[in-house]
Amino acid sequence: MQRTVKTLRILLPIAFVAFIVLIGISYKKHGKPPRTTTDQPVKSPIRPGKPQMVLETFDDTQTIGGKMALHIKARRTIGLENGWYTLEDVHLTIYRNNGQTFEVTCDQAQFQKETKQAEINGKVQLTSSDGMELSTEALKFDGEQLGNSIP
Repeated sequence: MQRTVKTLRILLPIAFVAFIVLIGISYKKHGKPPRTTTDQPVKSPIRPGKPQMVLETFDDTQTIGGKMALHIKARRTIGLENGWYTLEDVHLTIYRNNGQTFEVTCDQAQFQKETKQAEINGKVQLTSSDGMELSTEALKFDGEQLGNSIP
């Protein structure tokens, strides 16, 4: 029995240290994945301006008085110095007070944070929870009214 205890007193610390070294080697080998960059130039095709920030994914929920007002998802967002933001591959859900929802999807949207102006372009699909559907190439919101001049 003493021989077994003496052997284990030597082998267990060695096995423990070997296990820790194995974890360290494995972590260094795999570690964090390298950051991939899209070598696409950062530009805003609708509004000219110098990019101030670029986010590869964007997901935002806005609430008013504790109730969810809207949820925005976009694949890429570019913030310009002139206050305009460009969103690509956009999915927007608007929650109304009466329980209705509006789902808007489009290729690209731009909005001005201060004035609340928005331009939505490219395969715009608007669907409401009461069954109304609208497909167009562009929508514009001037801060108060939504308009469409393209069939």
